[in-house]
Amino acid sequence: MLATGQRRSEAGEMTWVEINRAQRLWTLPRERTKADRAHEIPLSDLALSIIDECPRLNEFIFSTGRSATATGAATPISGWSKAKVALDKLAAEKVKVDYGEDALSKIGVWRLHDLRRTCATNMARLGVDRVVIGKVLNHAENEVTAVYDRHQYDREKRRALDLWGERLAAIVDGAGGGNIVSLATASG
Repeated sequence: MLATGQRRSEAGEMTWVEINRAQRLWTLPRERTKADRAHEIPLSDLALSIIDECPRLNEFIFSTGRSATATGAATPISGWSKAKVALDKLAAEKVKVDYGEDALSKIGVWRLHDLRRTCATNMARLGVDRVVIGKVLNHAENEVTAVYDRHQYDREKRRALDLWGERLAAIVDGAGGGNIVSLATASG
């Protein structure tokens, strides 16, 4: 969600057939978008590396591999609330250890949808035009110009998501400055 700026349901239900590795492109079918239109998302190196780390358990990229249906059909990742609680707990423990009890008050309440906002805000900070950000997010345009402008902005969307992917990778690697803290995974 953070690397692409897409919605939780869109990212969580991503399938292997939606990914064109050669073109570095994720194509969301119309039926799976809030905007009710197909949407192409260029994939940065960071987004591709995340996808590449996922095992092929079934048709969904992000899946537990278990079936939640009586028919045994594969299901996408679920349990977002539990995952968010676990992430918040890891973050709180890390902040408390590294920065003391007072630092916990600096962690505000946030929601998974805020990852989308963070992506958009940071693309703007990197100099990406608002029209392009809107295209990345698959937002509907309400201006008269949108009726006449039929350009797909594919090249611009790719540049925007590549810039954001590079910035995000630098932050995660510790080279980007800021107040990013590494969190240990359950396995270590």
